[in-house]
Amino acid sequence: MTKIIYFTNSAWTLYNFRINLMAEMKRQGFEVAACAPLDKYAQQFDKHEIRFLDVPMQLSSVNPWAELRVVLRLFHLYRQERPALVHHFSLKPIVYGSLAAQLARVPLIVNTVTGLGYIFIRGGLLQKLVTSLLWLALRPPAWTTFQNPDDQRLFQDLRLASERSALILGSGVDTKKFAPLPSTMPNQQSTREVTFLMFGRMMWEKGVEEYVEAARKLQAKLHTKRDKNKARFVLLGGAGVDNPTSVAEEWIDNPLTIPGEWLERQATEGHVEWYPHDDDVLPYIRQADVVVLPSYYREGVPRTLLESMACGKPLITTDVPGCREAVEDGVNGFLVPAKDSDSLANAMLRFVENGNLRKRMGEASRERALTLFADHIVIEKTLDIYKKAGLKISAPQSPMKQVLQQ
Repeated sequence: MTKIIYFTNSAWTLYNFRINLMAEMKRQGFEVAACAPLDKYAQQFDKHEIRFLDVPMQLSSVNPWAELRVVLRLFHLYRQERPALVHHFSLKPIVYGSLAAQLARVPLIVNTVTGLGYIFIRGGLLQKLVTSLLWLALRPPAWTTFQNPDDQRLFQDLRLASERSALILGSGVDTKKFAPLPSTMPNQQSTREVTFLMFGRMMWEKGVEEYVEAARKLQAKLHTKRDKNKARFVLLGGAGVDNPTSVAEEWIDNPLTIPGEWLERQATEGHVEWYPHDDDVLPYIRQADVVVLPSYYREGVPRTLLESMACGKPLITTDVPGCREAVEDGVNGFLVPAKDSDSLANAMLRFVENGNLRKRMGEASRERALTLFADHIVIEKTLDIYKKAGLKISAPQSPMKQVLQQ
């Protein structure tokens, strides 16, 4: 049986973002294995009869010997498993997995750039080193897919993207699971408390500080105007590892993660509510009126925005790579400048004062999710890349759109 291995830096990410793709390949008759550092989410693959392969890896490590051991571990694993195709996600797995696959003579390699993260924000010697390693990892015959056009253009400018590259917007979203409920669609009444939600990893570059500052400014403005409308501001997500949040350490192992003490202090001051990480974000999205992500991080297309769009929520996000792909400004939400809490507060105020605007933009979000970002669209485009890479997909394809959306 032809084997495919999927590798990234988190079992949680691999399961939540890629399980439908893996299930489709298994349905087509391939033997599918998931590969990531072992954590409590690894056992989820058992439900789909997908083997899990443990490759220990620390996300923030720069120890050259520890990193070399990861490459060697992958090399031995690929040589033992003999997959026909390996698919890597995120920068470190792309570099290590591709180098190992080349050494092990894996016939087909596909890489997906899911965002460029803090390395490409901070620049410096580390970025130069990563760029050099990416040149080795992404060279033909490997195929590379990008989740937004800005990242694709940057890689082309750096001569890292060959003709064997393609744009596939986002990682897909399960529009059957993430869907609006009639009872939770935006309320058209003009007088009510409007709930804003920001969720994900609590990192400075995600714009958490700007969100808190905008909440302060908007509350002050509503108080000064003696506005009958009210606003509530919710933060949901894991903090620094010194603060217990129930999330796996690997998921927030990033030097830019905000300490829990800072988040607790903001909540104590009363401008925002902070809730630690929760595996089930759907109830929080459905209870929100507007979802906010003021990131200046180099996102792929943020999963938080995709899931919120699918649930029929209007969005406010920044006009930066990845985020801008989720919002058509003025149609399903607003784009604001990065690091600008005044513009963010003003956009929030428009939603507080206009229930019809919330409803109209929420409906547009749902339609945008269905037509651009649904799982079946991403899967079909990914399978097309597999075919171009040389994988023989002989089993007849099911009507995935109906299967994944019914």
